[in-house]
Amino acid sequence: MNIQLPEKADVGSLPVRSIRDSYKCHERYAYLLGIIYYKNKISGHSQNTGVELSSAVLRNLFGGVYSFYINNLIAAEYIIPVSAPYDFTLIQPNGKRQILHCKGTFKITTTIESKDGTRRMFKGHSKRYKLNTNLFGIKPKLTPFPISNPILKSKLDKVQATYSEKVLSSFGPARKQYQCIKKLSINPEVWEYMDMKYPTTDLLSISRYIRSQVGSKERMIAFLRTLKNNRLTKKNITGIMRSFGMDPYHMDYGYTRIEGALRLYFKRKYRSLIISKYEAIARGEHDFLRFAYDSKTNRLFTLVTETPKDIMPFVKMDGENLVEIDGNNTQWNTTIDYLEKVFRIGGYYKKAYQHLSNEIKIAKKQKKYYKVRTITLEDMHSYVFKHHRINFKKEIHDLHLLPEINYNGETYLNRHLRELFMSSKKWYDRLFNELQHLRFSMGTTEFRKEMLVLIKRISPDYPDERIKKDLLAWVLFGPTPRLFYKDNTVVKAFSDRYRNTIFALTHLKNRGFDHQQFGYSSYDRWKLLSVINQRKEASMFVVDSTLNIQEPFLTKHDALYVRRGDAETVHNKLKTILSKHGSRMDLSFREIYSEDWRDHVVREPIEQTGNDPDKVIEISARINKYSRLLKITA
Repeated sequence: MNIQLPEKADVGSLPVRSIRDSYKCHERYAYLLGIIYYKNKISGHSQNTGVELSSAVLRNLFGGVYSFYINNLIAAEYIIPVSAPYDFTLIQPNGKRQILHCKGTFKITTTIESKDGTRRMFKGHSKRYKLNTNLFGIKPKLTPFPISNPILKSKLDKVQATYSEKVLSSFGPARKQYQCIKKLSINPEVWEYMDMKYPTTDLLSISRYIRSQVGSKERMIAFLRTLKNNRLTKKNITGIMRSFGMDPYHMDYGYTRIEGALRLYFKRKYRSLIISKYEAIARGEHDFLRFAYDSKTNRLFTLVTETPKDIMPFVKMDGENLVEIDGNNTQWNTTIDYLEKVFRIGGYYKKAYQHLSNEIKIAKKQKKYYKVRTITLEDMHSYVFKHHRINFKKEIHDLHLLPEINYNGETYLNRHLRELFMSSKKWYDRLFNELQHLRFSMGTTEFRKEMLVLIKRISPDYPDERIKKDLLAWVLFGPTPRLFYKDNTVVKAFSDRYRNTIFALTHLKNRGFDHQQFGYSSYDRWKLLSVINQRKEASMFVVDSTLNIQEPFLTKHDALYVRRGDAETVHNKLKTILSKHGSRMDLSFREIYSEDWRDHVVREPIEQTGNDPDKVIEISARINKYSRLLKITA
């Protein structure tokens, strides 16, 4: 098990409780630092955000001495307490005041019995801590730290198992997925596919070469471990190879060959681990299954969501091959639906503002100055409800839009939303024409072709295979507040064709969203569009599908996998669910297993030009972390 730590964190130099158990102390320091970093990362928060450390969890992991480790991390200036110990005044039913001091624990829960005999529980928040970004930086460079203590490993697994049980008990879709996953098995042909797609012959030849160069198996393992623990850049690889006495520019076994071999090895190892899980399920072993739930997006994470796309065709349910029902361009369609809802509301706001402004102008002409006032958001809401019977307070909250409060307590429309909503009719017409064209071009698969032509005009060497990923990563979910955003090649090309759409997206992401609803800082408000899209996607493909589809199915974010015999029924029910949500998204319907798959397997090349060095590290991290989803069974 490896934990990712900031490079500058030297946990070996921190105080230990006993010399004999020093390695256990170092691992506990590493866990605390790693969990603070990891919680902010998965929540999409800056490392300047405080993270709650639950005393119940820490006491279970480290015993009652956990404050020793936290205090030493504070003394070393590795972490900073965001909230200090506090005094809590408890007013008892008889009126007596009792001061409780929160010192030894990091969370306080108090139960009060009222005069009528009812019991009320007041649950406090855990104290918060954050990494010292002055030392580590806002985006710290990371290095893996190995956890070898079997007791700590087993306790962490117990915590993960408890969390998984909590998800199963509180989230209905997780229980259905659990029952469906227990019916899975995998086609034995998958191992033949693995040997064809990710062959071991090249790996064996390279390992023999490395061993002949370094002299022993132990030194070969040390060499591979050193490579894995460093970023696989040309400079790092060549330096490590030279330190072990190898030639990085060898004709057959140079640094590019070594890097390609590691990438191939990690891909094969990860897929082999997934396959072994399905084989364990077929044998009736289910205790290792873990479930995770993201409360912000309602997304459910299971073994199926961790399964690579090329392995899914070999997965079976009740012995039947699976059929994939997939939403086409889901993120784009949910974004278009969202924009249309926002600007439908904007049209009502504009009518209300124009009418109220006209009333004020008339009052000024008639010199009835007592009627002259600043138009508040409350005035517009009242006007719209009176004339159209629409409760916009709820609508603006459900769309996660941000109103603006002035110092007098009056609510005014956010000036960035006002700039959008009060725009001219011509701008509205151009925006809706662009959105309709965007939706139509996606339905006919012309969107990416059109965008690729525009991108090639700016950057002729742009690789075609990156078009789908970059359009999502930059246009929809890119960091709009950053100065370099508008200079991105894909954003420039999209702006040339969809100028008003990118203008609307930028304004909403910069200042239009209510970041406090999701616990984000105003600095990271632009990330909320992806959260809103994922919530909409999960409401259709996870929550409502579980309520309305009785047939067994597997969910993978924006796709359902069902048995071949149930495919037509589930497809029709899913279309009904989408129509209830007002979505005009198209669904693809295809069998993913083919009898002649052997004729289409392309061997994974061991050397690739333009290989992303971070990808290898990412894959290796997924293998080495003690994952709640991929725990190896005994």
